[in-house]
Amino acid sequence: MTTPRQTILITGGASGIGRHLSGECLRRGWQVIACDRDAEGLARTFSGVDGAAERLLPAVLDVAVEADWQRVVAEATARFGRIDVLLNCAGIMQPGFVLDAEVASLRRMLDVNVTGQILGAQQVGRQMVKQGGGHIVQIASLAALGPVRGVAYYAASKAAVRSAMLALGMELEGSGVAVTIMCPDLVKTAMFDLQLKYPKESAVVFSGASPLEVGDISDALFHDVLPNRPLEVYLPANRGLTARLGGIFPALSRYMQRRLAAKGEAAILQRR
Repeated sequence: MTTPRQTILITGGASGIGRHLSGECLRRGWQVIACDRDAEGLARTFSGVDGAAERLLPAVLDVAVEADWQRVVAEATARFGRIDVLLNCAGIMQPGFVLDAEVASLRRMLDVNVTGQILGAQQVGRQMVKQGGGHIVQIASLAALGPVRGVAYYAASKAAVRSAMLALGMELEGSGVAVTIMCPDLVKTAMFDLQLKYPKESAVVFSGASPLEVGDISDALFHDVLPNRPLEVYLPANRGLTARLGGIFPALSRYMQRRLAAKGEAAILQRR
């Protein structure tokens, strides 16, 4: 008996974590719908997938636009018949203190990081319920677990989508559709490079022992998340515990972040 080929829809597929995981899934024989609002980036990223073209569907998608989601889900199911996994990687951030936030930047971040992720889970989740099963995997952040000075409105957007996905997991119990929220610490992507330019604002983010690599995300995805379908995963676990404590005890978080900010700012200055 042969194992059916799995189909995964990945947002943010033209860069960072999404690009890496799209490539990993193709390498493992999956059928991949790689989505991004950057059409040129998609074309560059997947121009050399010789031997895997029949398993790849690049799709231009603005996650904050409902009609885009409807179109992509229809294209994916027409091409592959079903969607087994939704991997929501798309996300944007702009370091900044709360009083300095630009309204346009804030609104776009909420559109992408909250509305876009919920729309994706809604549109793909409906298809998964119809087909009798599936797995929604949301890339959030350790910043979703508690307040983070300097990136407060990014953290707020991740907290909002984490809360929504936790509730969705409860609502889908018994449907055959699982929900997992992955909360990684700082990862070496373009977002990492951006934050290096803001040492004061990003200081707490850089206070960990070392940043994660995109390979750490794929290891967790393939070795734990996909086979075991846990509700939530923290990467690394010890920083997850610290973040959870900060969320539960804000006064403790304020004390910890005073110390972490000094450590993180020194780490940023060493990298610049």
